Amino acid sequence: MYKSGEFPPAFDCSTPKLSWLGLTSSQQHLLKQLFPCPHWGKWKRLDTSHQFPFGYYQCYAKEQRLFIKIVSPDKAISCLKGEEIVSSIVHSEHVNPLLKALSQLNVSLQNTNIAALVYPFISTRLTNFSNDDISQITTGIAQLHHSLYRNINEEQVATLCHKKLNGLIEQWIAYQENTQQFPFIPSTAKAIFNNHDESFLHLLTDNAQIIHGDLNVGNVLFNSCNKATFIDFENTPTSYFSVLFDLAYISERFFVKGSHQIELKTFLQIYIKQRTALAPTSTKSLQHISESNILTMQKIIPFYCLLILLKKSIKAGELIFESEWHKFIKMYERNRI
Repeated sequence: MYKSGEFPPAFDCSTPKLSWLGLTSSQQHLLKQLFPCPHWGKWKRLDTSHQFPFGYYQCYAKEQRLFIKIVSPDKAISCLKGEEIVSSIVHSEHVNPLLKALSQLNVSLQNTNIAALVYPFISTRLTNFSNDDISQITTGIAQLHHSLYRNINEEQVATLCHKKLNGLIEQWIAYQENTQQFPFIPSTAKAIFNNHDESFLHLLTDNAQIIHGDLNVGNVLFNSCNKATFIDFENTPTSYFSVLFDLAYISERFFVKGSHQIELKTFLQIYIKQRTALAPTSTKSLQHISESNILTMQKIIPFYCLLILLKKSIKAGELIFESEWHKFIKMYERNRI
């Protein structure tokens, strides 16, 4: 948990805001060339660190306001698979459904192919980290987990998840046996990898079900009725994990421990109460949800993410996503058990 006065990663001591920026005429022209539609209006771009044209946009097509994500084809495919999984619950107010995908898989920009995912635009804000917001998030994720529980794609997702996790473990073991071959791996990460064996990850799949898998601050928005809305389900196709994963992510990214902040114990009580109300017979499957397991999962998550970075870096033959390495090393150290 955070000490008084500390805020979640990637934010300073102010409430994050959504800022929309205008585009230059050349940028507008390029986007309309890449994704031709006779009814496009002017595009606006969300102020993020993404390199143009990747990122998040809004525009009008006829009279419909749209939210558009421009991503790599691989990410688009993952997003589409995730949207397919949640298609059975698109009636929920807690999910913003995919409208359609516009792909330009044959168009190269700076040697990178691109794709666009289009959603109905909803007026939203990011969290203000208040007790009310945390309560809404807790209620929303309980309802989302309930809807995803015993989903029709559960067996497929479980297979993909176990395949991915086993692949990471195999790569980790191979790395441990030949660390000298990979001098580019940060020494701090090496020490972290040496501190554990694969049993450390067992909590990931304890009472597993399909979950969201990436509940960072940017993927939880609040609509005009102050209801939590979840977006970005690209990790869901390989997220057959304990619900502790999502709950630990929320507590890690959203909690500021202080006099006006909801406590972890209260957060879990609200979650369990909501899940039990939705499915009274689920009480037994929720017995593993405890403060101690959440705190353990807060350390497992960055370790798991470091294993993903390890596999990608070894495949590339060099350290890639260096800032991500530093981010998850800090997250691991901050949640030292």
